[in-house]
Amino acid sequence: GTLLTMLVSFAIVGLIEEASKLWVLSRAGTSLIRSIDDAVQLGILVAIGFAFAENVTNSGYFLGFVREF
Repeated sequence: GTLLTMLVSFAIVGLIEEASKLWVLSRAGTSLIRSIDDAVQLGILVAIGFAFAENVTNSGYFLGFVREF
């Protein structure tokens, strides 16, 4: 029960996060991508930006880090 619920919720959250990154990459990257290297670099930037926004907006991560140091 609990384990299955946890796995399904992680799968749903993961799908939503990856779909949103793909959407941002496809919307922003259409005119910027000239080669596969450009696509990889832009994908990395989108992932880093998403992780930064997620960590800043989740007060537990950011405030916990600040309090620790």
